[in-house]
Amino acid sequence: MHIALFGATGRTGSRVLESALQQGWSVNALTRNPRKLVSTHDNLTVIAGELSDADALERTLNGVQAVVIVLGTGTDLQATNMLSMGTALIVEALAASEIKRVVCLLSGWLFYAIVPPPFVEITRDHARQLAVLQSSALDWVAVCPPALIDRPARNAYKVTIDRLPGQGYQEIGVDDLSNFMLRAVTEDIYIRQKIGIAD
Repeated sequence: MHIALFGATGRTGSRVLESALQQGWSVNALTRNPRKLVSTHDNLTVIAGELSDADALERTLNGVQAVVIVLGTGTDLQATNMLSMGTALIVEALAASEIKRVVCLLSGWLFYAIVPPPFVEITRDHARQLAVLQSSALDWVAVCPPALIDRPARNAYKVTIDRLPGQGYQEIGVDDLSNFMLRAVTEDIYIRQKIGIAD
């Protein structure tokens, strides 16, 4: 499998990258700062640039079969439209290609009617990201995890459609999340669905 990865230098994106390379996949990764990428591999092609750079975006999509979007703001939860605007640029570029499968990381807060105040603004932009995907003709999958935990993969997580698997506080290891996102690239059951995942 040959994928384009957006957000490869982030907490989850870096794990998605490592997992894809370990599985023998080829990855085109667009990044503003290639020096932040710790991975080096024969199957990794790094493209330096912004999502607003049409040429860099075109080169990132060249030859790939699917796209994984793991855009983030780190610990900055302030109001933003960076995630939705970036996703819109990717979707627009895909409209002129034959690439249909897109797996996008969003937030488990999208399953709740009431969002805690610290997460309201970032969740609003995740909702706008989801709307961009829903209005497209792509075979998108929105992966919406709860709290992310740094720990080795357990390979025992639960996956549900349009809700989180359980009640109350839930979590998922970043490695398990990364593994599932790559599953969603190849498994048709999740197409055009909002997916909950938790231990």
